[in-house]
Amino acid sequence: MTQAPRSQAPSHQAAPPLAADARTVRDPAAQAQTARDPAAGGGGGAPAGAPDAATPTAEGSSAAGSNDAAASAAAEPGGRLSAAAPAALGLAALLGLPALLEGSPFYLEILALVFLWGAMAGAWNIVSGYAGKFSLGHAAFFGLGAYASSILYARGGVSPWLGIPVGMALSVALAAFIGLVTLRLKGKYMALCTIAFVSLMEILAVHFRDLTGGSEGLMVPYEPGLANLTFANDHEKLVWAYVFAALALGVFLLCRRLERSPLGYRLAALREDEDAAEALGVNTLAVKLTSFGLSAALTSLGGSLYAQYMLWIEPQYVLSMELSTQFALFAIIGGVGSAVGPFLGAGLMFPLLTLSRSAFPGLPPGFNMLVYGLALIVAVLFFPKGLIALGPPLRRLARLIGRTGRARLGRRPAAGETAAGLNAAEGPAGSSHA
Repeated sequence: MTQAPRSQAPSHQAAPPLAADARTVRDPAAQAQTARDPAAGGGGGAPAGAPDAATPTAEGSSAAGSNDAAASAAAEPGGRLSAAAPAALGLAALLGLPALLEGSPFYLEILALVFLWGAMAGAWNIVSGYAGKFSLGHAAFFGLGAYASSILYARGGVSPWLGIPVGMALSVALAAFIGLVTLRLKGKYMALCTIAFVSLMEILAVHFRDLTGGSEGLMVPYEPGLANLTFANDHEKLVWAYVFAALALGVFLLCRRLERSPLGYRLAALREDEDAAEALGVNTLAVKLTSFGLSAALTSLGGSLYAQYMLWIEPQYVLSMELSTQFALFAIIGGVGSAVGPFLGAGLMFPLLTLSRSAFPGLPPGFNMLVYGLALIVAVLFFPKGLIALGPPLRRLARLIGRTGRARLGRRPAAGETAAGLNAAEGPAGSSHA
């Protein structure tokens, strides 16, 4: 059951592969020897300290490298701009879109939840994308974070700012326990064990109704104030959109940093071949537990923020198998093992499902699962690496269009000269005659 935006109805029902590239390390001793004796190995008779004409010196190599870099930069005048464009567009979306949609609460709430679900799919991606350990139990951490902060706030008057780290700590402890039990398993066996833990958590939440509210749910007190992490109605949705955007940006930057860290390389080795990683000295159990704990902490943080945003939680949703499936599908459709893939999946699937329910209110309750299934089939058949695989072809197409446009604009028609005459003068290769 995908959570419906609150602006629709009070009901909350149905409403990578990371490349493990080796780093090339240059041998400083060999470079020093080359600089001292450039004719070494050539049997030359040049005097010591005099460079051979056919052998470049260290200075000559540096100059040649600089010239090559300058030539490459000149050949691609828009290279740096093209590389920075996606980051600039993403930052502009984070800063500008919520403010633009403030006048449309329904679409603003969709955007806020896209940020949240993208961040949760990114947290799932840490253990299942980078480490290759497929989990369908992340709703357990999401629900634990939601219930921990909400119970402390509603029953004990503890500020959510203190309840959030408590929920994260409990989720890390639960992840360590589940990890010790399941992370030695592989493939479908680990997925089945994580499903069992989610089902157990849901049963416990329903059973202890005096603490959790049972199947009727738990209402979070509405007491506006920054100390209670609750905002007034005037700009509530806008503030929460920026809160979820900050969470999404933090998860994205963390994943990007993880890709280039020693832990990320170990996770990639673990994903590709666990036995080979162990043979190379990687402590695979410690790496798996670290990734699982980090993923659980981020998921718990999202659950606590979600509870403060909705001000009402129920075990049938925050501890549901469907929520775990949603995290996984958003990442799979967008592209596992990449930092941006989960956000692409969430940005495509969640608005599609929400807008379809709004346009066709008579759809059956299980329609969202049907859409999930069809989207997964299409992704597996046509985009096995996810939507992220479309990036390189689109970038090549953009560069081709840019080069073509620059070539066409390289020479403008003179006064009285027609474009057709200019094309004929340029010839088939598109180069103008001197």
